[in-house]
Amino acid sequence: MDHKPYVFEPVVISDSEEEELDEDAESEKEPMNEPKRFYVEKFEGNVLRDFYPEGRLKSESEVKDGKRHGRYREYYESGTLKVRGKYQSNRPKGTWKYYTEEGKFERKEKH
Repeated sequence: MDHKPYVFEPVVISDSEEEELDEDAESEKEPMNEPKRFYVEKFEGNVLRDFYPEGRLKSESEVKDGKRHGRYREYYESGTLKVRGKYQSNRPKGTWKYYTEEGKFERKEKH
């Protein structure tokens, strides 16, 4: 077999193609795109996490068979707990507790 060494050749793109690449990069800055959501569900203990645009955790919920099932937590942008509850087959279940942005208990709801 005759092997040739790999030679790196830079790709030259026009300004319009570069603008398209920049637009694509902006659209990929969504809080949680589908490949990332898949990764979190499959490789991080079946926990689905959503994030605020700045990167802080917005919510996390346990997932089973592609549905929310188990503990759910939602947070204010400051990082303070906002809501705590449980899901069963994608539906809220039991007592859900709500907190103020200062972290004080506000109310509870039965589902």
